[in-house]
Amino acid sequence: MLRDTLNTSRQRLRLWLNNHPRIKRMLWRNGCLKFQVQTVARGIGVGLFLGLTPTVGAQTLLLVIGCLVLRANLLSAYAVSWISNPFTMMPLYWVFHALGRTLFASFFQFDLFTSELLDTAWRETLYLVLGSLLIAIPASVAGYIISSFMGKYLVQRFQQRKLKKIKSMP
Repeated sequence: MLRDTLNTSRQRLRLWLNNHPRIKRMLWRNGCLKFQVQTVARGIGVGLFLGLTPTVGAQTLLLVIGCLVLRANLLSAYAVSWISNPFTMMPLYWVFHALGRTLFASFFQFDLFTSELLDTAWRETLYLVLGSLLIAIPASVAGYIISSFMGKYLVQRFQQRKLKKIKSMP
């Protein structure tokens, strides 16, 4: 069942890309469709960063832009960005806000707006964004480094196994 769904999705993606050759060329040239160790690692970094920031509604657009700019794999970025999903979003945002409020409350004692409602909304949003950045930046860098080393290790291991198999042939 799952395999049929994945095959259908792949076929639909291929058909769509074949019908839009300019987009396909641009995505391929920028590495967004390549499955190389570095492009996948960059995709994981982009996906973690955007998945751990409050970018609901614009997340997919920002993923595409980030992958084009950083020449990252779009599919790995999209998959990893689901760290923030409808089930984990509220707990993540609560942690981001609590961290931002704890660390930055003393910096924002002055009034930014004359309206108390606007001032409170702005301040609380700022706590959320700053708290999320404190988690997203190290997580995305760590995700990039770990996936880069893991990818290199797995490719090297695969090549060694292949070489060993070739040498053992009569």
